[in-house]
Amino acid sequence: MKICNEFIIKDILDYELLNEVNILDELEQCNLSVMIDLVEIGNKCSEEDAEKTVSNGISELGIEKFVEELAYEIIGHRPDDNESSTNSHKFSSFSEVLENFYNEIQSVDKNLGLSDFWNISTRYMYRYADGLQKRFVNETNNKWRDIYMDKVMLAQMLGGKLDDCPQLNEDGSLHQKSEVDKIKAFFAGRGNNNG
Repeated sequence: MKICNEFIIKDILDYELLNEVNILDELEQCNLSVMIDLVEIGNKCSEEDAEKTVSNGISELGIEKFVEELAYEIIGHRPDDNESSTNSHKFSSFSEVLENFYNEIQSVDKNLGLSDFWNISTRYMYRYADGLQKRFVNETNNKWRDIYMDKVMLAQMLGGKLDDCPQLNEDGSLHQKSEVDKIKAFFAGRGNNNG
């Protein structure tokens, strides 16, 4: 059951700051007024509509399951069984968890500014991090491949097996000299030696 559309990080930060609460602690206590407030924030709806959503959700799922689903929607991600998770007790609020997540992103990527981070949803935050990880792996592999190819070409050049810099054709295949090109190069080299 989908309870809310999305939770924008700034809305969560503002809510915790203004109400001086830790959302996850309040949900653990099954605080009904916080549940209603969160559904109102997550759906950008009126308090009455949020009350109906909470009431229907509790009736359909039971209060514990409803709270669990709402918590996962706020967090923006449901961890897999084999995925490590953060110990929520080492943070004083969910805002602190979000701030820590942002700092971890900043340690490898400077492209996401703080105001950009505040304006994304918690769900998208995980997608961004997954994309960042893929980009990091891809960039690292490309760097290693470039270094490797530099060393291979240097060794071939020193060993006399690399006369010219390799080139790719437009389709991405390695350009090979035709027999005619090899003969022309041979005679061009002989002409230079005789002159």
